Amino acid sequence: MRKSVLFWLAILIAGLIFGNYLNPLQRKVINYAMTMVGGEYGWGSYDPENRVFDCWNFATWVYHTALDENERIDHMIIGRSDLLWVYFDKAEELLAGDLLFNGGGHTVGFHAGIYKGNYKTIEARGGKYGIGVFDIRGENRFAPYGQTGNRFCYFSLLVRLWLHENPSFPYVYVEEPPNYFFRDDGVDLTIHYYALPFLSGYTLQVEMLDYMTDEVIWKSSYDLDIYSLDENVLKVHIPTDDVQNIYVYFKVRISLGTRDAFSYDTKILKFTEIM
Repeated sequence: MRKSVLFWLAILIAGLIFGNYLNPLQRKVINYAMTMVGGEYGWGSYDPENRVFDCWNFATWVYHTALDENERIDHMIIGRSDLLWVYFDKAEELLAGDLLFNGGGHTVGFHAGIYKGNYKTIEARGGKYGIGVFDIRGENRFAPYGQTGNRFCYFSLLVRLWLHENPSFPYVYVEEPPNYFFRDDGVDLTIHYYALPFLSGYTLQVEMLDYMTDEVIWKSSYDLDIYSLDENVLKVHIPTDDVQNIYVYFKVRISLGTRDAFSYDTKILKFTEIM
């Protein structure tokens, strides 16, 4: 009995310690956001000296200041695709430092905030509230799939990648492929990608796979030279003359040297029929 109690006590203590652990970038984001708590909300305002912001300018200032990458952070926050925002319905899915958004999957939202952890957000919430720490739980009339009990329903994938996995956050996605195409014509894919520039060794691998068996039917690799922070576009034509009528999906992966940095596949979205 005593061993069992000690075991579960150890688990509880470990959870309290490691569950609340913040890496250095997370801690900087939260600390800078907290310096503005008590400030005022002002529509369209960006005034750090007097602590007056609207919601998006507050988030922009926090990430600018904490991460010291102004141009890159602008690109991350504004985004260029719905795919840069990830839907969530439980606050337990969030990590401290996440950039939150309450809208319906658009690239620029109705309201933004920063997740502090433990069901709390830091945000410039409006004239009635000012800048403060608030409970994430509540009604969200902009939620696209019904109420989840939280005032926000999306987090920024790029901000999370920056804070947690890969500071250069290479990112890649495929524009929605066609529902079907004819075997003699082949298929054209439009691939968007970006990464920290002036690093040698980026490679983009593109694969077409059997939707039912996950067998690779076609693949090719492309060496990438990246010279700016802008989004890059690669158009790929996949020949399918010898492929039988089949359902397929596509996978793209961007690598730096021998390490996979980020991958994306269309199987979670749809299948494409070869006719």
